[in-house]
Amino acid sequence: MIFKHNVDIAYDLEVAGDITVNNGNITLGGLGRITGVDTVSAATDAANKAYVDATVSAATYTPTMYQVDTVAPATTNRTLVCDTTLIAAGSTVVTTAGANAGELLIEEAGVYEISYSVSIKVPTGVTTRQVVAMYIMAGGTPVAGSLNSTYLRLPGSNQGGATSLFNRSFVAVTANTSIALELEWLDGTTQSLDIYEPASIQNAITFRRIS
Repeated sequence: MIFKHNVDIAYDLEVAGDITVNNGNITLGGLGRITGVDTVSAATDAANKAYVDATVSAATYTPTMYQVDTVAPATTNRTLVCDTTLIAAGSTVVTTAGANAGELLIEEAGVYEISYSVSIKVPTGVTTRQVVAMYIMAGGTPVAGSLNSTYLRLPGSNQGGATSLFNRSFVAVTANTSIALELEWLDGTTQSLDIYEPASIQNAITFRRIS
């Protein structure tokens, strides 16, 4: 049956087969609802609330944060220990099962935002200024844009002698990728510094999955 004009139905209408609307709209008057929408399979399918809620939830990740352990003093290039203390457990899946001591493990493939904040200072007795850096390694490869360096001056005489290294970078990884936070002297000569917690504020490395 084909209706070429408007059809007004005052009561319920039950149709055993399909309803096809050609070049028209389906408009709900008032506060009506469309219920019983099946599981989404094709790109053009309508979606029900459960499907939308699950999709949005799955695409939103909260950060996971680990402590970067203190060292006093650090006198060699090294991987900093990041796998001893979990500060905040978000929905971004990062574990302490890294490939090597001190490393963390990203379990799921995706694009991640990784940031670190680490405080350093010159130990007592050190008389040489230092050029020191930190950067992230993902699966044994340096992460582009993750390096932060500083010229660590001596304490006293208004020079300073303490600072914090901070960086936020982005990296695409495969499943089960080990992450390391590296400390390195850029002038080729290792010297001495302390990784410490000013005002008892923890140093940290933070992960947030983006996609």
